[in-house]
Amino acid sequence: MYTKISVVDSKRNGPSIVIEQIRAAILDGLYRPGERLSEADIAAKFNVSRSPVREALQGLENEGTLFAAPYSGALVRALGPAEFNEIAEIRLALITLVLKPAGLVCIRRPADVHSRA
Repeated sequence: MYTKISVVDSKRNGPSIVIEQIRAAILDGLYRPGERLSEADIAAKFNVSRSPVREALQGLENEGTLFAAPYSGALVRALGPAEFNEIAEIRLALITLVLKPAGLVCIRRPADVHSRA
């Protein structure tokens, strides 16, 4: 979740914390594709100065999460159909990996119960 940052972790710098917060907000749908992100609004929301916000926005632009539009600032980049499908396939694979051991446990339990009796 995204909260106001009051204590900075000594192992991480300000921009990296702000990057995580903005990324979480985008993934949670707080910021929608095409939406303009204001340095001042983000700084107020996360209780930090504009300098780490500016660095965070540049970092997110470099990784492709945001794009800079002339005279508009940083905008959330929309996913293309190929990117959307790739993410869906990765999520499906991860869910399958997580559920596979759970399925084996459920299958084994009834046999374990009967063998003990």
